[in-house]
Amino acid sequence: MKRIDLDEELVRRLYLEGKPMQQIADRLSCSRPVIARAVRCMGLTRQRPRPYRDSPNPREIILDEEEVTRLFAARVPMVQMAKRLGCGRTKVAATIRRLGLSRVAPTRGRSGPASPHWRGGRRITRSGYVLIQVGPDYPGAPIGGRMLEHRLVMQRALGRPLLRHEVVHHINGVKTDNRIENLALMTPSEHDKEHWRSMPKEERRRRAALGTARLLAATERRTRPRTRIWCRCGCGQTLLTPDKDGKARLFIRGHRGQARHYSDSNASSRAAVSS
Repeated sequence: MKRIDLDEELVRRLYLEGKPMQQIADRLSCSRPVIARAVRCMGLTRQRPRPYRDSPNPREIILDEEEVTRLFAARVPMVQMAKRLGCGRTKVAATIRRLGLSRVAPTRGRSGPASPHWRGGRRITRSGYVLIQVGPDYPGAPIGGRMLEHRLVMQRALGRPLLRHEVVHHINGVKTDNRIENLALMTPSEHDKEHWRSMPKEERRRRAALGTARLLAATERRTRPRTRIWCRCGCGQTLLTPDKDGKARLFIRGHRGQARHYSDSNASSRAAVSS
């Protein structure tokens, strides 16, 4: 291992001045363990910080409550308070809680344009549409006061709120291009047909095959043989399983919460009933 030659006088002076070991190591271009080993070899000691010396327990820190109150009232950050008081941030926070000190955040209650984080009330959703903050009292605005910009533009052009079943279509397919020239009002069926016509042939075939597979699966579920069984709640009524959607059921609708434990003597009542 390469031997590191240190200036012992400089190490002694910096250490007795109260400089942290890491800071001394950075100044001498070495590691902290090297400085710690040199301090031990020289037998150096330095006085503990004032908060430790005033405490009967050498591991406990006692802070000046008046100084903490003064710094807190002056809105000094806790990190700087900890440096001035010679302790950690956790101890400062615990002392502040014990003294019952509190201060209102400068931005509390400030929303909308008054908030420092206001970005004009405009953002892009995950689907790529533009969402605008219009306020909860705006005509046609949903709960929360946010509207999709293309619906807002169409609503202003028509001079009335849009109906729930009315769909606004982007003619050029760009979801952020909300000029009125690029928007068209359609019904849901017209909107689906428009997207189907503009869809590539490969995507049409894929969706058609997927729809056919789902239809066959649903038909298979509906034509599956059905069995009549006793309702598991113990009401004495019977039901057919699987149901018309192909879903296996053990309870009559609404009876699940009334289920009771069966005894061994009633095990035969749970057998299937021939239809």
